Amino acid sequence: MNEASTQLSGLDAIIIMLGSNDCKAVFTDRLERVPENLHTLIHKIKSNAIYKQYQPTIAIVSPPPYGPDDMLIAKYRHGGERIATLIPQFKTLAEREQCIYINNYDRLKGIFEHVTTDGVHLTLEGQKLMATIINKALNEFLPQTPSLR
Repeated sequence: MNEASTQLSGLDAIIIMLGSNDCKAVFTDRLERVPENLHTLIHKIKSNAIYKQYQPTIAIVSPPPYGPDDMLIAKYRHGGERIATLIPQFKTLAEREQCIYINNYDRLKGIFEHVTTDGVHLTLEGQKLMATIINKALNEFLPQTPSLR
């Protein structure tokens, strides 16, 4: 954060998006740690001197959904169920910590199969769509933030 602050003459926003890799099958028994770890991360950010100086908005971005299991390789199977478990927890945590919550999950759920080739990773079009969702939400809360083009 220090280097970014120096080069950018401050910080307007910190964007956090996690959860997709945490929903791999190998991490099933540790899923409950993900919101706890996000909470810890937010508190570490808020205790940083740069955060205290600039008071940037913290945005918690939900992970996108996973595709259906028949589209996924074994290590991702049932990941959609695990992500669905995290989404309300991330939203509640964002509200409790006075962070912006950006819901990619709901916005991409109905079309996700069309913006992924493997059920996990977004195509270029999917990445652009997700960036547009995030940018629009940030512009609603931070009108001075330049729009992505």
